[in-house]
Amino acid sequence: MPTDVARRAVLVVTHGGVGGELVAVARELLGDIPHLAAVSVTARDSMEEVSAKIEKWALKIPAGARAVILTDLKNSSATVSALTLSKKYPLDCLCGVNLPLLLKALSPSDAGLPDLVAAGRTGIDVVGKSK
Repeated sequence: MPTDVARRAVLVVTHGGVGGELVAVARELLGDIPHLAAVSVTARDSMEEVSAKIEKWALKIPAGARAVILTDLKNSSATVSALTLSKKYPLDCLCGVNLPLLLKALSPSDAGLPDLVAAGRTGIDVVGKSK
């Protein structure tokens, strides 16, 4: 994929190592992607600790870049921290991250947030049903 096409800066924030694995798969499929990172949170992390992890990434976003944080669980410390920081930094936030959503967020396009949500939903389907 061309490296001269502008992409979003993307942070995947999940419980456990799920986000890191999603990022690893995205890099395997798309190659090296600047400004893509994962943050892992645990039930033991305070809101301040979670916010500090996210803010460390937010401070590295180039001026004028589009940026989105993808979290795994609505109303979790990860999502609440991301929303709080979106008031301080130009960050969009979506919850319910899956691989199709992440790949769409990383695609060199002008896809808006509804397009990202649609990609995530399209990736969820019944592909087999027991008798």
